[in-house]
Amino acid sequence: MKNGRLLFAGSVAFTAICALSPARGEAQSIEPEDRGFTENDAEMAGIDERGILEKAILHGQAMRALRHANLPHSRARLTKSGALSGKRISLSPGHGIKPYDSANPNWEWQRVITKKLIEDVHTYEWVIDYVRPMLERAGAETLMVRASGYNETGILVDIDSEGYSEKGQWETSTTGHYRYAYTDKTGASEAKWSFTVDKSDDYPVYVHYLTSFNRAEDAEFTVNHAFGSSTFTLNQHEMRIKSGTTAGSTFTNDAEQSYTEMWHYVGNFPFKAGESASITLSNKSAESGKVVIADSVMIGEGAGTIKNSKGVLSGRYKWQEGAIVFLEWLGVPSWMLAHDVTVRPMYGLYEGVDAIFSLHTNAGSGSNTGPQMYVYYPSGDKSQVWEIETNWVANYAAENLPPGTYDYAKAILSNFVDYELKYYDSGWKSSKLLWGSDLGELRPPRNAWYYNQTSSNPLIIPTALLETAFHDNDADVAKIREQAFRFYGARGILAGMIQYFNGADALLPPLPPQNLTVTASDCALNITWQPVHDEVNANSEATRYHIYTSADGILFDREPLLTVTTTEATLPIKRGETVYVKVTAANDAGESLDSLVGVGRLSTPGSKHILYVDGVDREVKTVYDANNLRSYARIYGPAATFNDAGYGIDSVDDEAAAALLAKHAYDLVIWSTGETSIDTDVLSKAQRDVLTKLRADGVPVILSGAELGYAINASRYCDDTTYLATTFDAVYVDDTSGSNTIRTDGLLNAETLDYGTCIEYGGIASARTADTACIEYPDYYSASEGASVLLTYQNGHGAAILSADKKAIVAGFPLETIADPDMRVCLIANLMATVLNKPINTSCTASAYTDVSEICDNAQDDNCDGKLDCADDACSSLEACQTVTPEICDNEIDDDGDGDSDCDDSECKTAAHCVIQGGDEPGGGDEPGGGDEPGGGDEPGGGDEPGGGDEPGGGDEPGGDDPNLDNDNDGSQESCSTMSKTPSPSSFSASLLTLLLGGGLLQLRRRRRQ
Repeated sequence: MKNGRLLFAGSVAFTAICALSPARGEAQSIEPEDRGFTENDAEMAGIDERGILEKAILHGQAMRALRHANLPHSRARLTKSGALSGKRISLSPGHGIKPYDSANPNWEWQRVITKKLIEDVHTYEWVIDYVRPMLERAGAETLMVRASGYNETGILVDIDSEGYSEKGQWETSTTGHYRYAYTDKTGASEAKWSFTVDKSDDYPVYVHYLTSFNRAEDAEFTVNHAFGSSTFTLNQHEMRIKSGTTAGSTFTNDAEQSYTEMWHYVGNFPFKAGESASITLSNKSAESGKVVIADSVMIGEGAGTIKNSKGVLSGRYKWQEGAIVFLEWLGVPSWMLAHDVTVRPMYGLYEGVDAIFSLHTNAGSGSNTGPQMYVYYPSGDKSQVWEIETNWVANYAAENLPPGTYDYAKAILSNFVDYELKYYDSGWKSSKLLWGSDLGELRPPRNAWYYNQTSSNPLIIPTALLETAFHDNDADVAKIREQAFRFYGARGILAGMIQYFNGADALLPPLPPQNLTVTASDCALNITWQPVHDEVNANSEATRYHIYTSADGILFDREPLLTVTTTEATLPIKRGETVYVKVTAANDAGESLDSLVGVGRLSTPGSKHILYVDGVDREVKTVYDANNLRSYARIYGPAATFNDAGYGIDSVDDEAAAALLAKHAYDLVIWSTGETSIDTDVLSKAQRDVLTKLRADGVPVILSGAELGYAINASRYCDDTTYLATTFDAVYVDDTSGSNTIRTDGLLNAETLDYGTCIEYGGIASARTADTACIEYPDYYSASEGASVLLTYQNGHGAAILSADKKAIVAGFPLETIADPDMRVCLIANLMATVLNKPINTSCTASAYTDVSEICDNAQDDNCDGKLDCADDACSSLEACQTVTPEICDNEIDDDGDGDSDCDDSECKTAAHCVIQGGDEPGGGDEPGGGDEPGGGDEPGGGDEPGGGDEPGGGDEPGGDDPNLDNDNDGSQESCSTMSKTPSPSSFSASLLTLLLGGGLLQLRRRRRQ
C-alpha cells in the first residue's frame, strides 16, 4: 500500500498481542504485563479499583451527554461524514517503550525484535497508516491512546514565547500561568501563536488550557495552515474529574474536579516548510461574562518529554512510547495511570467512547498461524487464561459481557478473515471463532458495565482485541511485513465496525481508485482512473470521486479541488508549474484512502516530454524501514525538469502504462518497480512487451528496482529469463549486492551515495530520512558485449548498466531510495541526460524549476496563463511581440492565435486551399501549401524560408512577426495594435484568464473546448 494505494502482493503477515497465545485450544502461561492491573493486584496495593472505575464511568457519561447533545466538547474535530459519523472509537496499538516497572525503572521495549519486527512498533504503524484513516474517512472520531503520528518535530509555543502575540484586552491569571479574556459576541480580542516548520508535512495540533466552570463552552480556535484556515470550537468549561472522588459520588462542579490541565488534540493540519503559520484564539462567544484561556499550543509531538524515576528521558519520539507515557504527557488524571495496559481502556471509558479496539500481533511456539480475536473471559487460574468460544460456559457472552460485545468482535474478525483470504492469501489458516481471556485491555470496560449495569445509564462500551497474526511464525511474519496485508486487514476492521453499528447490509466506503493516469497537454491536465470493486462487500460502489492537487506532492489541501461522478477530469495548468494529483472514491458511507500520486507538467514547444511509470506494486515494512510518504512522483517530478525547465512530465500506474503508450509518444520513459518479489506480478508479459517496443522504437528508457532481475530470472515466475539481457544488455548476476552504497562513477562530484539503508532500530540519533526505505536485496548486473557498467556498488559490483546503444539504463536498486534528497534529484537528472545524449551536470545542487517565461515570439499563449503574447505582461513592451503571424489558411492550425482553426477562421472560410489536406500534395506535406514547398515547410510561407519558422515571428527569414513587413498586404507594417485581425482568446483561454486573474490555479471546473 502506498498512500492508501492498493498493492497486490503475495503472502505476508502482521499485528500483535500483549501476550503469548497458545495453539488452538492449548493452554499456555501468559506474560504478567498482558493482564495489566488486575483486581487482585489492586486489592494487594490497597487501591479501590471499583472507585477508579466509578470516576471513569461518571466522566465518560458526561462526555457522551455532550456529544449526543451536539454541544462543543474538548475533542471537537474536523471529521468527514459517513457511516460512522457521531461515533467515537478508541484505538489501542500494542505496546511501546516505557519505564518497565518500579523494580526496574529503566526504559525498555515491551517486546523484543523478532524476525525483523517488533510488536511495539508495527502495530502502531498499522493503525496510523490504515486503520485510523479508514475509520476517520468513514466519519468516526478516533481516540488514540498513543501519539497521533510519526512527527519527529515538536514545536511548543506558549505565552512566554516570541511567537505569541495579542490584540484586544487580555489579563494574566493570578492562580495559573496563562492569559484570559472576557468573552463577547464580536471577537474583538485575539491571542495568536505563530511558528514555522522546517519540513513540509501534516502535523498534529494540540492546545493546552485549564478547564473550569467560568470558561466558555465555545472557545473558537483557528488553525492557519498551508491551504487556508480551519476553525473549530473547544469547550473550556468542560468538567473533568481529577481526584478526590470516591465510589458512589456524583459528578459535580467542585473546584477539585474542574481544575484540569490537559493537552487537547484537535486534528492534523498541513504546514509548509519555511512559511509562517499560526493558531489563533478569539474571545468571540455566544455567552457573555465567561472567559477564554490562552496558554500553549503544540505542533507535532516530537521527542518524549516524560522522565522515569531516575530523571531520564526515553530518548525516543512520542510515537514510539507506550500509552502510559503518552497519556501522562497528555495530562490525564493521575489515578488512571496504574499500568500501561489498563490505562488504555480506562482512558476510553473516561472519554465516553462508543467502542474500544486493540490491535496486536501474537506469539507462541513458532508454529502457530492465523488471527485470534479476544473478548473478556474471567480466569482465576493464571495458567489457563485462553478459552476458545466453544469451551465457554453456556450463555456466557449474553450474561457476562456488555451488550453488543460478542457481535462487535465477531463482525470485525469475520471481515478481517474474509478480506485477507480474498485479496491476500486464500490458503491462510484462519478461524472465525472468538477467544476469551482476562486481559488488561478487555477487563475495565467489562467491569465498568458489570458494576454499573443496574443503573439507569450504564456505560456500555463493546471492547475487542485482535491478534492479527503470529510474529514468530515465518509465514505470518512475511504477511505482517507487507503493506498490502495491512491494508486489507484494516479494510476488514472498518467493514466489521460499520456492520456492527449499522447492520450486516450497511453501505461501506469504496476502495481506492487505481490505474491513475495524468497527462499534460494543450494547457490542461487530463486525469483518468478506474474504480475498484469490493469482492467481499459489494455494497460499497463509488458514487463520486474527489480530486486533490499539490504543488510538491507532499502537502495536499484538506478539501478536494474538484468532485466528479465520472472517471476522468480535466484541470487547467500553467506552463512551468508541476502539479501533483491524487484521487479518492466516495459514497454516502465515506471516502476511500488515496490513489497513488500522479504528476503532470507541460513541456515547452520543442522540449522533451517524459513519462514516469509508477510500478511499485509491493512494499514491505520492518523495524529497519523509515516511516516515509511512499509516493514517488514527488521525486521524479523535480528530477525530470532539473536539467531543462522546459521538460514536461506525465505519469501512469504500471497497469495502465500499455494503454497510455499506445496513444502517446514520449522522449523518455522512467519505470520504477521498487523492491519486488517473485510473488508480485512485476513486469508482466504485457508490460515487458511495452518495454520491448519502446527499445525497438529507439525511445530512451530508465528501469530501476531491487529483486527485479531475480524475479525475471526465476524460472517459476517468468517465461523469459534472459529478458533483461536481450532487451537492455543487463546480465543479472545475483540479488545480494552486499552494499547499500553506490559509487557515482563520474556522474556526480559526490563520490558515493547511500540508498535504501537498513538501520537498526536505534534512538533518536539514528533517525532516518523520510524518503528512503530499507532495501534488503538489491540486484547486481554485468554488461553484455557493447554495453557498459554505469554505476557500481561500493564493493565493485555493477549497480546500473548502460545499454550498447546508450539509450537504456537498468539499475539494480530503486533510484527513489537514495537517501540524500538533493543528490537523488541530481543523479536521476544525470541518468536522464545520459540516455537523452545531453550534457550532464556533475556539480549540480538540486533546485526546483517553477516557472517558464513567456516566449514572446508569436500570438500563442506559451505559458498557459490565459494571455496571448501581445497581451501578456511579460511581453507587451517587447519589440518581438509587436507583430503577429496572420492566418496562413493552409491547414487546420490556428496560426494567428484567435481561437479558430483555419477552416473556421473568417479569413480562410472562402479559401479553396483550406479544404485541401494531405501529405505530399498541395495542402499537405511536401508540395505547395504543405511541407517542403511554398506555403509549407521549407519554402516561403512554410518553415525554413520567409514567412516560415526560425526567424522572428515565425520562419527562418523575415516575414513572420517582423514589424518592418506588411504581412497581410494592407499597406501598413504590423504591430499588436495595427494588425488586420486582432487575436481573441478561445473560450478555454478566456475562461483560464478569468480564472487566473480571480485568484490562481485550478478553480476552473469547465472542460477545455474541443
